[in-house]
Amino acid sequence: MELGDLALFSGDFQSAMSHFTAAIDAGRDGSRLYSTSPAAATELFLLHRRMLCYQGLSNWSKLAQVRGGGVGVGLEEIGAGADLFGRVSLMLVEAYFKQGEWETARDKATELLVHKDFTNESLKKKIKTVKRKCEAEIEEENGGGEGVDVPPPAAPAPTTTTTITTPAAPAFVAKKPVKTAAPVMPKYQFWQSDKFITVSFLEPDVTEDMVAVEYEEETVKVTLTRKGGADPLVILDGVLFDKIDIEEGSIVLRKDLN
Repeated sequence: MELGDLALFSGDFQSAMSHFTAAIDAGRDGSRLYSTSPAAATELFLLHRRMLCYQGLSNWSKLAQVRGGGVGVGLEEIGAGADLFGRVSLMLVEAYFKQGEWETARDKATELLVHKDFTNESLKKKIKTVKRKCEAEIEEENGGGEGVDVPPPAAPAPTTTTTITTPAAPAFVAKKPVKTAAPVMPKYQFWQSDKFITVSFLEPDVTEDMVAVEYEEETVKVTLTRKGGADPLVILDGVLFDKIDIEEGSIVLRKDLN
């Protein structure tokens, strides 16, 4: 059982289920255990653990098929295991509900709630909640309750219709947006030495008025405006490696034909 619990609480539901099933089989004398046997509470405990595995796997059909711990076992014969029996039975009721077997779930919940020895109020409250959900689903499935006579609608009053013929308005056809390719940015290289900052970029037919350079102690920005009135392109806008003296600086534009 310890191995099963370890696997269960680590989320390995398949392995846990194998351990709990093996423990149940090992504890049985022959083909079944009678509820009056001292081992009955242990088997019910293991069944509850195995049902937790099915619940973790969201396998409601398998959970509902679990044998040995369902509603109908005499609570007075289990004694101290009554609350555990209630938890097992609640899981079965929820499993039937999850499968859409609302009438079966409702009937089993009713059977459990009226048992004289079942006194756990917390579990009773949960079972009542599931029962109410079942009843609501059954009512909705049956059309929302008993029918109510509704008088037929009154006949519409006579009306006068005037037809006005107008030429159809021209259909509005939305223009498809024209895709414009982004401008090709010139490739550039940047160097900074003790005395010079050099920004070199590839662009044909560049004149001095097409290039703008802005610099501060720690930043430099180079902008190129191409011919034809296009928007300026920011070639470089970044932080310098070292601070510079802006009062001593000057800008030189040089065309390198090599």
